[in-house]
Amino acid sequence: MIERILITDRVHPICVDRLRQAELEVDYRPDLDYETFQELLPNYEGVIINSRSPMGRENILRAVNLRFIGRLGSGLDIIDLPTAEEEGIAVINVPEGNANAVAEHAMGMLLALMNRLVEADREVRNGEWNREARRGKELAGRTVGLIGYGHTGRAMAQKLKGFDVKINVFDKYKKQYAEGSRLVNECALEEVLSDSDILSIHLPLTEETDGMVDTSFLSLCKKGVVLINTSRGKICQTPDILSNLQSGQLGGVAMDVLDKEGAKDLSQSDSRIYNELFAEEHTIFSPHIAGWTEESLFKIGDAIAMKILNFANIKS
Repeated sequence: MIERILITDRVHPICVDRLRQAELEVDYRPDLDYETFQELLPNYEGVIINSRSPMGRENILRAVNLRFIGRLGSGLDIIDLPTAEEEGIAVINVPEGNANAVAEHAMGMLLALMNRLVEADREVRNGEWNREARRGKELAGRTVGLIGYGHTGRAMAQKLKGFDVKINVFDKYKKQYAEGSRLVNECALEEVLSDSDILSIHLPLTEETDGMVDTSFLSLCKKGVVLINTSRGKICQTPDILSNLQSGQLGGVAMDVLDKEGAKDLSQSDSRIYNELFAEEHTIFSPHIAGWTEESLFKIGDAIAMKILNFANIKS
């Protein structure tokens, strides 16, 4: 039976309200420090987390009364799934909650990159008026490859349909997923890579995808391909991203995620790589905020509460 739930990160009030209306005891502690979080874990049947409160093996074993782990979002790389399964703990995530937000952000980054908007904005603010140097490129007539066709991949395809582009999609774990859609082509990975002018990654971080996008991977792409990553930073090998930008194999990069996010104590080698990467033209970066909208905050909170109530067989 579920009685007490700990929420360790900011969530929309709809989540807390729904759970409390179902007469569950909810401790909403978005400012909880990690050490206290660990100490409190044995007291709860349910925990709702984000990336600041990972549930690795040690924490799962510490949470002796836990029946479920709720993930505010989609990524399950912060949860030791085999240990959760061993302990009979359900894992509940809501990839549908921020799929639209991620797709809109990816489209915004792509359009800004293609039209050189970031550089143009900086120059105008500095009194410069370099029209010819900031001549952009249109999406129409180009081929966009999507790797991964889950909630965000499908949302991205939906956004692209109005831009008169060819959409090629690869998803290793789905079959016949493009049936009924005349604008989306289901392809082998090799075809997506070789045919795409723009490549957008929509994958979870797993042992299989960790470091997947490297020089070998990019060598299968067209020269000058534009890469978008709004999934997980560790899917891309940053040194290889830099070297392929410098060689021209990559024509541009839009990244909402990095392999070392917010790190204050980078090694000398990492600092050099990031400094060179950030100095490159035809790049645009954001701090892992693609799914971070006011609307997605509500959708995620609402969806996770409803799934938890369903798991607990409580009528909402």
